[in-house]
Amino acid sequence: MMRFGAVFAVLTLLVVAGNAQAAPTKRCSFKGSTTVAKNKYARVFTRPSRGGEEVERLYGCLYSANRRVWLDTSSDDQYVTSEEFKDVKLRGRFVTWTHVSTDISCKADCPPGYDGTSERQLSADLRTRKITTLTE
Repeated sequence: MMRFGAVFAVLTLLVVAGNAQAAPTKRCSFKGSTTVAKNKYARVFTRPSRGGEEVERLYGCLYSANRRVWLDTSSDDQYVTSEEFKDVKLRGRFVTWTHVSTDISCKADCPPGYDGTSERQLSADLRTRKITTLTE
């Protein structure tokens, strides 16, 4: 009778181990996303917007936490203002990118030499979820 209990316990462990291997969990995988950068620690990706003037969102995800961090949003009102992110780089758990804002609302009344575009460098630590402005 004792032998039967030991065999049952071993079989139960094998079944549980087999099920765990049969269904691996994908870390930092989100439906509809497009990878921008990835390394052994993290993944940076975009997802389409939910509508309105918003075009897409930039996210980062640290594999060890498997939790996305919203980094930036691109938008365009198709008239006078737009915002975008570019030059996305991933180093370890740190993400850097450039945020570009354009405002030409003055149109023909813009003063001579007016540049409606501004850029700023941003950085994010995916572990602490903190975003910092590097340059304005």
